[in-house]
Amino acid sequence: MSYRDVLGQNASWRLQQRVLPGSVWSQQVYGTLLVEQLTARSHARWLDAGCGHRILAQGLEHLEDAAVSSAETVVGMDPSATAMAQHRNIRNRTCAFLDKLPFADGSFDVISCYMVVEHLADPVVCFREIHRVLAPGGVAIFHTPNLWHYMVFLKHKIGRILPRALTTRLIRIAEEREEDDIFKTFYRLNTTSRVSRMAAELGFMMERQRFIPSPQPFFNFFLPAAFVQMLITRAMKELRLQSLESTMLVLLRKPSSHSVAPELTSATRGHQHVQAIPNVVTK
Repeated sequence: MSYRDVLGQNASWRLQQRVLPGSVWSQQVYGTLLVEQLTARSHARWLDAGCGHRILAQGLEHLEDAAVSSAETVVGMDPSATAMAQHRNIRNRTCAFLDKLPFADGSFDVISCYMVVEHLADPVVCFREIHRVLAPGGVAIFHTPNLWHYMVFLKHKIGRILPRALTTRLIRIAEEREEDDIFKTFYRLNTTSRVSRMAAELGFMMERQRFIPSPQPFFNFFLPAAFVQMLITRAMKELRLQSLESTMLVLLRKPSSHSVAPELTSATRGHQHVQAIPNVVTK
């Protein structure tokens, strides 16, 4: 038997099924909410900001495909053209940063950010842009680490002390990610109070907020440490300390306007979006 089967990821996953039965993958919760919001609109215009090379992790392709098929217009945006060129199911893609979106006001009904917010140096500026390109009544959905979770807080503090090369190596081991898929983190919008202040400042309504346990222990590569984390997660659930779970899922809504333009036809919408999407990268 290999190390993975005895003390590594495979062993941790088997134990997790016993210690935390019925655990729901946080990405699955995020993907389900995304599909729900897209299907609620007959002609949804969707921007996946920070799209990388896929929307959800491997194993959730059915949710990815359901989300894409539910929207009339889908645009992927990321600063890395290399990552976007490998995207599995978004065809309209553009290179850009969140602090300066190359889209017209009110271009989208749904904007999603998966594990992006923690990397924003100035999240207020970025969400001001998100608010601008959202149509009245549109929603911004983001899934990001919760800074008040003990492991996120510890990783954030240690990451400010240790050399970046060492922290990158630890993340590569723990999460099995390539080095070019690991970005600097700031955690400047990763608490409830900070999200609330930002929403109030920019005119968003915070419609939903949910705290979700991590899909796997950070130390899942070493069974004894992973077991301790599983016990802590179970205790937090039994003590109803959900606000301290590892990730937060937030839905912000831009208030509807009484002066909204008349409903556009499907053909008009499609033409408008082609004009609003510059520098499209296609595979």
